[in-house]
Amino acid sequence: MGLRLIGEAGGQFGITGQLAGESARVWLISPVVPVPRGASSVALDRGMFAIGGAILTVLGVVLALLTQPIPHALFAFFGLLAAGLTAFLGSMALALHQEWPLLSAPSRLLQRFRVTKGFAGGWQEAIRRVERTLFSFHRESPAAFWCSFALQLIAHGFAVAEVYSILWLLGKEPSVLLAFLIEALTKVVNLAGSFVPANIGTYEGGNMLILATFGLRGSTGLTLAVIRRLRALFWSALGLAYLAAFRMPSRRQRQSGE
Repeated sequence: MGLRLIGEAGGQFGITGQLAGESARVWLISPVVPVPRGASSVALDRGMFAIGGAILTVLGVVLALLTQPIPHALFAFFGLLAAGLTAFLGSMALALHQEWPLLSAPSRLLQRFRVTKGFAGGWQEAIRRVERTLFSFHRESPAAFWCSFALQLIAHGFAVAEVYSILWLLGKEPSVLLAFLIEALTKVVNLAGSFVPANIGTYEGGNMLILATFGLRGSTGLTLAVIRRLRALFWSALGLAYLAAFRMPSRRQRQSGE
């Protein structure tokens, strides 16, 4: 749980912080879990979470177009967004089935053009090992693979429940469909603001716009965003505290772990 919270704490600082947080997870468990397996675990975790979020977003956008009076200016944008995410999901499914070298091919390309000669050359084998581990997990343990993916979808379901609960506590009498649509479009806001440190401003403004689109007041969207940000900051603070207090396992602990 502490390692997971470290990754979440890094995510509060944008995409760069996210990469740093996930790298810290791999490094902190490296005395017990080999780096290729740790990196595979983190990559699989984030990849499944992103794909699950894309599925939820596509469903949310399609349902919004079918059930909500979407302004004409946003109708085309929503349609293009749904089409783009559907193409992304299709390409990911094909890449998994055909076992495309999505990780090793870019590193070989960088090495060929001498962009990052030392880094790409030194990490080439590690990247290939991570890639093989990811593909073998899907091929050799399909039940565990799909169980992991189901857990990621459940996590997104809890996010929808969070939106519903906050709106209900604010006295807005929401529906499950409305909470689902809000969470789906909030993921679009998070993606758009991923290059902004802590997503400051874009997250709050995006929530105000989303709720206004569905006929709720902008102040309700701002309140929703502030409450969810406070929740994220609370868990991120615990993650940073865990990182500060973390101690490497002793030699005896490493041996028992092996």
